[in-house]
Amino acid sequence: MKIHNEKIVENFKVPEFFNQKITIITDGEIRQRETTLFYLAMSLVAITAKSSPLPKPLLRLNVYFLEKNIVTFILDEDMLGCFHQAIVFPVGQWRKKKYLSEVILAAMVEELCHAVWLIPDGPKIEEKVRDVYDNIPLYFSESEFLMRAYVSFDPIFSNRN
Repeated sequence: MKIHNEKIVENFKVPEFFNQKITIITDGEIRQRETTLFYLAMSLVAITAKSSPLPKPLLRLNVYFLEKNIVTFILDEDMLGCFHQAIVFPVGQWRKKKYLSEVILAAMVEELCHAVWLIPDGPKIEEKVRDVYDNIPLYFSESEFLMRAYVSFDPIFSNRN
């Protein structure tokens, strides 16, 4: 399987927990802010993963940073099937809507939680995201900013206590 008009980003820095487990793919440019936020999101999830066992070993994960919101796969003619685990970040939309860094970070943390702990949308993913926020190291002066960002990102979450 090949990806049409997208490129794999070589030497993308990832925390040790995700080493050899993530491939970064883009259809354009990944900006410094997005790179930094994704590294932070991966780091926060990795901290939590050390104390919260994974249901299965982490599978290789493709992470798309898309400016155009379109991915085209080209399958080999003799291919009978393909498994493709992916997270898609619509960075073009984020930029257009001028999302705050906290909102983007919240989205990244949630999607990584889905992939790492194999949890679908709903109350259990909200609980896991809370666990990640609770494990934020003390050097963050105000960890609640992440929870507020998550609430603004996902209105359903704000209705739960």
